Amino acid sequence: MKRTTTTDDGLFDRVEAKKLGYNPAEVDEFMATARKAYNGEGEELTVAQVQRVDFEVTEGGYDPSQVDDAMDRLEDAVLTKSRNAFIATRGEEAWVAHLEELSRLLKARLERPKGQRFRPPMDAKVQGYRAADVDRFADRLHAFLTQDQAMSVTDIREAVFDAAVGEQAYDEQQVDVFLNRFVELAAAIQ
Repeated sequence: MKRTTTTDDGLFDRVEAKKLGYNPAEVDEFMATARKAYNGEGEELTVAQVQRVDFEVTEGGYDPSQVDDAMDRLEDAVLTKSRNAFIATRGEEAWVAHLEELSRLLKARLERPKGQRFRPPMDAKVQGYRAADVDRFADRLHAFLTQDQAMSVTDIREAVFDAAVGEQAYDEQQVDVFLNRFVELAAAIQ
């Protein structure tokens, strides 16, 4: 059970003192920077920057589910802002062409043979995502693109894969980057 203590600006609850949550100082700093950037008061915030954020965990930190939900909303807002800026400068037709090209690139990877869609970890002893799990999910993504199978951005963001090593694994970073690009596409077309 979490405590109801919140930040000074009331954004996030903290977990119990002995439970792990996100480092409040890191979260506060990122959220303040993101707020300024989003409002045009600092360096532009990109979707990739939001997707790469990885907060340290600490006892009694911020409730991870609340922070993760806020990060998803921030990512959606940055995606929308980016899309609107793209359309304003290049036009609707260029936006559609951009989405078609992104879709083509993502689809090409999904059409690779199972077990070969992503590279294995560089070191055979390093843990990666279980390739069979990723391939099953990749089949769902392919059906989303080619057969209008229902799938939400949340489904993609919340995908979880078992761990594996060696030839049974895919490199986690490569899969994560691909899924982040797929989130961009799915958010734009839904």
